[in-house]
Amino acid sequence: MKGILFKPDMIKAIVEGGKTVTRRTINPQPPDDAIDVFSWFEPGIILDKAPEGLWVEDKNGLKFWGKPRYQVGEVVYIKEAHRFVQANADSNSDFAVVYPDGELKFWRDNGDTMNYPIDEKRRSPLFMPAWAARYFIKITDVRAERLQEIENEPDGFVKEGYIPLMIGKSAIDGKPFEASLDFAWYENLWDIINGEGDYALNKWVWRYEFNFESPSGVEEKR
Repeated sequence: MKGILFKPDMIKAIVEGGKTVTRRTINPQPPDDAIDVFSWFEPGIILDKAPEGLWVEDKNGLKFWGKPRYQVGEVVYIKEAHRFVQANADSNSDFAVVYPDGELKFWRDNGDTMNYPIDEKRRSPLFMPAWAARYFIKITDVRAERLQEIENEPDGFVKEGYIPLMIGKSAIDGKPFEASLDFAWYENLWDIINGEGDYALNKWVWRYEFNFESPSGVEEKR
């Protein structure tokens, strides 16, 4: 099972149902001189036996460029910072996974899961194994687009986890008060993750839409 990284506040938004979309930079980026760039997922585009992914058309014709890391229907586990601790003697478990918010998940080490002694230091999310995860998402839609297309998508910023701070419309231009705030919020979030000024580059990204999955519903799929 593949894993995916989110900032802690975005994980919270996913669990609470406020975040249902994430965007990830396409690497390598399609060439600037491409005549057309589109996704096989795009409605109306039909390519016989085409791999699901990004296609680029240039003066030499149409060629397959790359495929997204996560596919529609795939269940993906969310990687979090964590640490392992010894379980209490009366807990009937060998050790526990401790998550950033203090929640514990107890394990019986029947399958030689843990190499002892247990290291109680905080571990990077990068190294979380699937069996230790507590949260999962199921990919429901994938498409390629320019990053700044989010600005024209209805509730685009909200789907990315933004919570509107004010309600109402401006007396000057009739736009919602939060319009400039949600844009600034997402631009700042993107630049923190991808580097200062990256949002302004308007790169090609994979737009992943997903549902939050109950842990019990994916237990057997790990």
